[in-house]
Amino acid sequence: MDWKQEYESKKVSAAEAISKIKSGDKIYTGHSATESQVLTHELCNQKDRFENVQIFVQNPLGDIEYVQPGMEKHFHATFLFANGVAGRRSINEGISDFISANLSEYPKIFLKNVIELDAAFVQVAPPNEKGECSFGIGVSNNYAVIEKAKYVIAEVNSNMPFTESATFPISKIDHFVESDEPIVNLAVPHIDEISEKIGKNIAELIPDRSMLQIGFGSIPNAVLASLKGKKDLGVHTEMFSDGVMELYELGVITSKYNNLHPGKMVTTYVAGSRELYDWLDHNPNVLFKVGNYTNDIRVAGRIDNLMSINSALQVDLTGQVNAEMIKGKQYSGIGGQGDFVKSAMLSDGGKSFIALPATTKGGTISKIVASIDEGCCVTTPRQDVQYVVTEYGVADLYGKTLTERAEEMINIAHPDFRDELRKSLKK
Repeated sequence: MDWKQEYESKKVSAAEAISKIKSGDKIYTGHSATESQVLTHELCNQKDRFENVQIFVQNPLGDIEYVQPGMEKHFHATFLFANGVAGRRSINEGISDFISANLSEYPKIFLKNVIELDAAFVQVAPPNEKGECSFGIGVSNNYAVIEKAKYVIAEVNSNMPFTESATFPISKIDHFVESDEPIVNLAVPHIDEISEKIGKNIAELIPDRSMLQIGFGSIPNAVLASLKGKKDLGVHTEMFSDGVMELYELGVITSKYNNLHPGKMVTTYVAGSRELYDWLDHNPNVLFKVGNYTNDIRVAGRIDNLMSINSALQVDLTGQVNAEMIKGKQYSGIGGQGDFVKSAMLSDGGKSFIALPATTKGGTISKIVASIDEGCCVTTPRQDVQYVVTEYGVADLYGKTLTERAEEMINIAHPDFRDELRKSLKK
């Protein structure tokens, strides 16, 4: 049987594919913009057949139907990264769970059978002439889950870009469900005045030929916008969005000095506009790797001049970073922060930045604090933090005493809160 015959023999409807799922099954449904909306929607359509189907998902960007009110009896979701209104609500109401882990560990959780999967859903591009499918805009945990799950369903989406570095043979899939659903898009984040100032503060410390680890949001977008005058930048990151594409098209990003993968932008997934997805189709300059490669400190730490740029919700006067929780509630997750903060410090010429606005709630609450709020966690310990950046400047904490660190942090706090922070320091 050639691959075309094999493919045809495995094609089924979404309803037929989901009909093999049963109560109590453990299912991985995907990550970010690659989570199959077709398959999860059909799973929810058949909800009355199920009790306690356990769903494992990373950073979903779709509707997340399975955590909506009324689904509690049928599905129990566990997030590897908390996001979206529905996801955060369900975690903090105790309806869903959350796994605290670095992104580099996500695939290993499945490879080591810490979570033994009954089924996995993946979204792929149509097969090429060799009979290979492609994971398209995201690899992350996908190779791990199709290797370990007992039953694998692939949504073959005609709108998914084909990326050559993310391929696998169709023999790995039990059933294919064809679709032409739009891939989930992310709007380009607005760069406000504060984000612009933070972006410029960081950009001033990034030299030519640097390698960037940068995510999604108004501050990362502002950093990228401030790098247009740089030369020969490169990318090694867990994800990127439209700003990287723009810098590549301007000739700013060349990855010429990527000492591990010369000429390549390395990532494990992307999310952004349809224009970005079209740009990725058969683009040989973007190299997709699994998350336990991109984020492994033994890999990323060998990259010269790695610039790690991550965000925070709070940073205390000693440099402890809370990037996950607000008032004791789970808001996001660790993602790649823990991996890349350490990797940048191992990198020859590397730098690590934690970026955040000095205040929130219209300037009424300081994000530079005497101590992390009660009930919130420390995402990155103080000994791993190098630069903290707000719109008021840059605090260089590396090699500083606790008193010197506190003084640096107070200097980048909003002026309205500096006296209060100094009083806390004296205590």
